[in-house]
Amino acid sequence: MLALRGTIPPQAVPSTVILDAEGRPAARIVGKAAKDVLRGLIADVKASGGSA
Repeated sequence: MLALRGTIPPQAVPSTVILDAEGRPAARIVGKAAKDVLRGLIADVKASGGSA
C-alpha cells in the first residue's frame, strides 16, 4: 500500500490499479471497472512497455 500512496485515495473503494512490467502503477480506475475498459488499459500498458 505504501507504493500506491498518492495514487489511490484511501476512501476510493472499489479501486483497480494496473501495474507495468516493473511493478509501478501505470493506470487506475476509481469505481466499478468494466471488462472492456480493463482489457483496453492492460493492452495499452503492455504496448507501451511502461506506464500508460
